[in-house]
Amino acid sequence: MTTLGTPPAEAAMFSSSLTVSTINKHYLTVKASKVGLCTVEIEAGRVREKYFLKLQKKNSLFILRTISGENKLIFSAPFPIEVAITQRLHKRRPLKVKLYEILDDIRRRRGIHWPDIRTSNGMELREITPGRFMPEAASDDERIMFHRFRDAEPEISLLSKGQPQELFFSTDILADILDWLNDETGSDFGFFANAEKFSESNRSAVQYYLEQCFGKKTDEGPAMRFMRANPNTGMISFGIAEAPSSVHHNRRAFRRTLALMNMHFADVETSPTFPSACLLRKSALKWISAMNIERRDVETGLYDAPTLLKLIPSLVRKAGFGIVPIPFFHEELLIGRPVTEASWVQFRSISDPKRKNICLFVGLLGKDGKFAPHALAYMRALKEQGLYLYALGVSLSPPETACDPGKDFCDAFAARENDGHDFGLWAAALQRQPELWEAETLLFANDSMIPGPSSLNNLFEKLSLSPYDVTGLTDSTIGNPHLQSYFIHLNRQAIETAAVRKFWYSVLSLTDKSRIINLYEIGMTAKFSAAGLKCGPLFSASSAVRGGDRNPSIYCWKELIQSGFPFVKTQIIKDATASNTTDEVLTFLKNSGFNLEIIPGYTPPKHRTL
Repeated sequence: MTTLGTPPAEAAMFSSSLTVSTINKHYLTVKASKVGLCTVEIEAGRVREKYFLKLQKKNSLFILRTISGENKLIFSAPFPIEVAITQRLHKRRPLKVKLYEILDDIRRRRGIHWPDIRTSNGMELREITPGRFMPEAASDDERIMFHRFRDAEPEISLLSKGQPQELFFSTDILADILDWLNDETGSDFGFFANAEKFSESNRSAVQYYLEQCFGKKTDEGPAMRFMRANPNTGMISFGIAEAPSSVHHNRRAFRRTLALMNMHFADVETSPTFPSACLLRKSALKWISAMNIERRDVETGLYDAPTLLKLIPSLVRKAGFGIVPIPFFHEELLIGRPVTEASWVQFRSISDPKRKNICLFVGLLGKDGKFAPHALAYMRALKEQGLYLYALGVSLSPPETACDPGKDFCDAFAARENDGHDFGLWAAALQRQPELWEAETLLFANDSMIPGPSSLNNLFEKLSLSPYDVTGLTDSTIGNPHLQSYFIHLNRQAIETAAVRKFWYSVLSLTDKSRIINLYEIGMTAKFSAAGLKCGPLFSASSAVRGGDRNPSIYCWKELIQSGFPFVKTQIIKDATASNTTDEVLTFLKNSGFNLEIIPGYTPPKHRTL
């Protein structure tokens, strides 16, 4: 594949950005001076990703769903562009927006392709503009690219640096395949992209995308590496499933082609459509090579070209090779890596954990390598309850630079690079030190909570009377009913249950936060319950307070504190800062016994000097 060329002068770029700091659903309006290709850079927490969007109208409407506190979007294009939040009236979406969203749900249920970007940490950006997406597209394969079309090489930007000097699409794909098969000096692998499947106006962008999936033609790209590592794979294909193409059974050329290939009508009817783009192995097409079929044989009508092209996937399988669809992003070939692969530094090891009440506490380490003040206060409060506290620091810097908080706060300490979020760190500790399974009880906790009163006596008295084998503090009905994972307590019966250990040994380091929530937080409660364990929360907000499927620790935090809940989520402070309600929140927390000095971002009021 050719590299992207650079024109003499770079195109001028225009940008517009906005920031949202609440976990919610937002509506965005993107106004552009013209329709065309633009980029959107999304910063969600510590994750930054960049995608391409194909704007269809000068005014486009998007839904933004967030699951983390800090989110920034930057739209850029070679033409003036502006993005803004669509304001709600009395917390209600405008009628027009509501109608657009309903219509969008209908068309998606019908299988109509429309942009829907999902970042690796779970943010969703979905366009709901009325109309048809990319009416100039030659196939749905072309449309679906722009749903998750990532800019993987920002230093060679498609918008600012220009187009490829040479395109690699085949205008006669069968003839090009035959020429490659008959070239004895050529490569054992051939990449082909069907020009008929991609509109001429978008081919430059499509080529950029396919290079991300397959790698450049002259390099050992991800598809080529996969093919070499799996010698039984004969084709790696790109393209969504399409309805079988019609064939004329009575045509002489059709019948002749089938007979020569020793195939039947059913083979054609059940054969998948030849993909829009693919990487082929020569030896997988030995049936064509054995028949000595050349370009001129097809041009003279000796063989039926449409039938032969359609038969290629079946001929690959007939030769004993497999066909693998390539993911939209080559890194998705790896679902997740083992949790023990991340860099891990053990500062103080655990002593004999047998029959001890152990807490695995996960907390983020700051730039100075230290836990936040509220995390240290939480750790000290847990130790006061007689827990053997194993502190696990999430390090954004090399783990070797972490600072041990000391014996006043924890009994053991390890630091690990940020990989897989809390579940990845908990699972890594259990897999690295299986002696933890000898504990009397196991508590999984993290620093997403700020402790309130100086003592957690009341909480642990309530925990000691818990009727559950797996006890949480709050539950949620978002998704399937589940215990929230910021505080999960296992008794001895739960620890000894095979399904519990199997769950923790199956955890992988994933980057997609929404997948972590669904697989591990929601999935954990379901798997433990299915194994016969009793699971439940110590605090349960009433359905009237919840107002439907919501997170009670976010939407009912005041009611929970008034009922004796000794924590407040750090997210409440972030949301208050974004909505300018910090004074109101801090006043409530102070009156409820919270120490404001340990709250992240808190600044004491300045006292006037006399």
